Amino acid sequence: MPLKTELLQEIKHYLCNLTGYETDVKSVTPVSGGSINAAYCIDTGIEKYMLKVNNKNAYPNMFACEAAGLDAIRETKTIAVPEVIYQNDVGDDSFLLLEWIETRRTTDKASVELGRQLALMHRHTNECFRFDTDNYMGSLTQSNRKRSDWKSFFTEERLCLW
Repeated sequence: MPLKTELLQEIKHYLCNLTGYETDVKSVTPVSGGSINAAYCIDTGIEKYMLKVNNKNAYPNMFACEAAGLDAIRETKTIAVPEVIYQNDVGDDSFLLLEWIETRRTTDKASVELGRQLALMHRHTNECFRFDTDNYMGSLTQSNRKRSDWKSFFTEERLCLW
């Protein structure tokens, strides 16, 4: 699906304000990796960005929730996640502009390191089990109501979806 002109203009305007100079988009290339969102590589010739787009009415606040989740993971200082550049709505579209991360071939060493970092991230604790907001797991809304222990959180908030 081609990127809508008004959405591209909004992104160019934001990047211009962010960088302080006129930002031109050299290319917009569809990329794979998501099953429910349109995804693109936005190349300005200076920087590349990942852009995710979906209908704001079909998935209200999806990208605001994703941005909050990425920021929360980043705050643990345990695992690298893409920086959230900009999240907004234009017309019927909602979008999330992220730092572009070049992909590389997976190695055993990288997989072990990722596992170690995920374990460190999950050691961060709070007074209860929950996240600040409900969010999404793909196209499904995901409840994050407060629970006093992991077992009840996992059972009630992850397994019992109906």
